Amino acid sequence: MPSLLIGIPAFLLVINIVSCVAFVIDRQAGADGRARIPQGLLMLCVVLGGGLGMLLAVAPVLRDESRQPLSPTILTIVGLQVGIGAGIIAFYL
Repeated sequence: MPSLLIGIPAFLLVINIVSCVAFVIDRQAGADGRARIPQGLLMLCVVLGGGLGMLLAVAPVLRDESRQPLSPTILTIVGLQVGIGAGIIAFYL
């Protein structure tokens, strides 16, 4: 059990950093007219727990109203993950 207490937060930290960087690279590639990261790969990062990193990366982009809005699917996945995480924490406290 102690290894899970270290492993899970470490994994979530890494996947959130990866998600944030991937989203920034994807947006920059789109702005430069280069090939973008496939949306399925970005969604996989979110599903694996990188949704908060994705939201942090998208915050500056949302201020520019000419850009496409954030997918409701990402917000739903992040909301479910936060709810499940809060439930697990409440259960063990």
